[in-house]
Amino acid sequence: MVRSNWLESGEGIRSVDVTNRISSLPQNIVCRMLSGRTFSDDELNGGVGFKDMLSLMAAVTESFVIGDYILFLEWFDLEGISRRMRVVQKIFDGFAEKVMDEHINRRREKAEDENRVKDMVDVLLDRTESESQSMEKKITRVHIKAIISDTFQLHPPLPLLLPHELMEVCVVDGYYIPPKTMLLLNVWATGRDENVWEDPLQFNPEIFMGKTTDVKGQDFELIPFGTG
Repeated sequence: MVRSNWLESGEGIRSVDVTNRISSLPQNIVCRMLSGRTFSDDELNGGVGFKDMLSLMAAVTESFVIGDYILFLEWFDLEGISRRMRVVQKIFDGFAEKVMDEHINRRREKAEDENRVKDMVDVLLDRTESESQSMEKKITRVHIKAIISDTFQLHPPLPLLLPHELMEVCVVDGYYIPPKTMLLLNVWATGRDENVWEDPLQFNPEIFMGKTTDVKGQDFELIPFGTG
């Protein structure tokens, strides 16, 4: 990023607006760790990129849902949250399948660059390949979702969620919190909490295998994009 800004500035002659590049840096890091590419390289279903996918997921999980407070209205889906979640899930699945296909095809064609740094998908494929020659049959969508969940556990897009205002009195671990209090949730610390995760600093996607835990905001131990 520094080099590209330096070249764009004419080696220090012209001013360069780096706002968008700095704001994109966390997403670039997460995507590169996961798939070996930056989000700007990835075009998903309907021309939606990795950054757009994260924005859609955040918008859905942080939306106000009146059905959460008036239960009989949940069925009507007045805000269209269920419909939007299906759209996000389709994009997310497309991204996962694309990443897996790229890695598997590269291995089939033996087009691996010796100097290329392995990403998390490579690590999982290596582990599976050592156990069986039928790699393509064993790697499923479940595996890639487990990798993504484990990635967001330790590396959420932002350390703090957007501020939320408390609507009523709440007592947490003996602490009285009055209404109208502005709350900030530290998801970075939650993902490293040993009371929640076993060996939280270890990359271990197997802990998500066979579980329904995901990043959609319904499992409070893993809410990198917040929850409604």
